[in-house]
Amino acid sequence: MDVDVDLPIKDVFSPSLTEPSFSLAVVLFELHHAINIPDEFLDWNMSIREFLRRVATLPKLTPEEFGKHLSEMIRTFQLNSRLN
Repeated sequence: MDVDVDLPIKDVFSPSLTEPSFSLAVVLFELHHAINIPDEFLDWNMSIREFLRRVATLPKLTPEEFGKHLSEMIRTFQLNSRLN
């Protein structure tokens, strides 16, 4: 599937690329690169190119920061799964 990286992210969503799957990709990207993407970066009106440009400026987390961020992510997932 070809994706136009200059379209707003929300316009790229399709049956095969849903908002939840894109959000999961963002979480996996955070974990793989040991970064914390701020919530204000999660604006689906910006393009993928702009999103990645912003993300590229983020510093790597220290091991302690990474552990805290991972714990927060797990806590959020647990809370959300209880609500469903």
